Amino acid sequence: MESTFYLRDVYTLPPCADLVRSDIDHLLMHVLGCDKVFLLSQPTHVLRDDQVATFLALCERRSDREPLAYLTSRRSFYQHSFHVTPDVLIPRPESEIIVDLASEIIQVEPSLPWHVIDVGTGSGCIIISLAHRLQKSSFSYTYSAIDISPEALAVARANAGAILENSTIDFHQGDLLAPFLSEDVEVIPQEAVCFVANLPYVDSDKREELLQSDHSAELVHEPAIALWSDEGGLAHYIRLLTQIAEYTRLHTPVNVSALLEISPEQEEFISEKIVAIFPGSTVRVAKDLSGLSRIVFFEFPTL
Repeated sequence: MESTFYLRDVYTLPPCADLVRSDIDHLLMHVLGCDKVFLLSQPTHVLRDDQVATFLALCERRSDREPLAYLTSRRSFYQHSFHVTPDVLIPRPESEIIVDLASEIIQVEPSLPWHVIDVGTGSGCIIISLAHRLQKSSFSYTYSAIDISPEALAVARANAGAILENSTIDFHQGDLLAPFLSEDVEVIPQEAVCFVANLPYVDSDKREELLQSDHSAELVHEPAIALWSDEGGLAHYIRLLTQIAEYTRLHTPVNVSALLEISPEQEEFISEKIVAIFPGSTVRVAKDLSGLSRIVFFEFPTL
């Protein structure tokens, strides 16, 4: 015989003591498949025993600072709900800026045969959101997503299938741009290429310090391969910029654009590196909602 457990009583359970109300509500909505209005308007709703058990288990995990996105397997990004697992970095609002900027760059010359390449795609949130935003264009574009992790690619493919009506994204497993750095790779003649990337940029030398801080404690649950980078957090982007130059030499696109998410203190170094590798390029920086430099982007006409 099941016990009678009302929704209003959930908030008094011991596992909830260390959680903020918003986390409790989030987990309840996930377990019950309801919205916030239901939580507020149905205090005497009776939970099944299995729902109570599931909820309490999730609360225990949340008390250990496991991210809500992994507990619910969902994360909102650019007005879409993405499936996430511990194999992928949790999508963050700052990365939405890349979608806006890339769309603006492409729409300046929408008739060009644009090829968008997402390097380190993770959950696929950036390229899928961009493809969705551009799908109403009268022109069709080519989309490619690369990740070194086959598990991450599986998540990205699932998201593409769920969010895009007719996904045309090609997925490639490889280290940064490696899948495209061959003369045998076929690309669109006279293409314009737009690289988007949110690569690991947290300084690996600061890993222990950050993981011990309360503010960054949740990072321990995210894939290390998607977070940490050597050389002050710059190693991945230094390699990528060199590979973009190699891609340009091999495939001679008519235009090259790249949008890179960075840590604010990396702005000067990355900007100087871009100018050194791509003389004459126009480098700009976009700030996030906190007013911090977050996206470095440049355009480089090759003809």
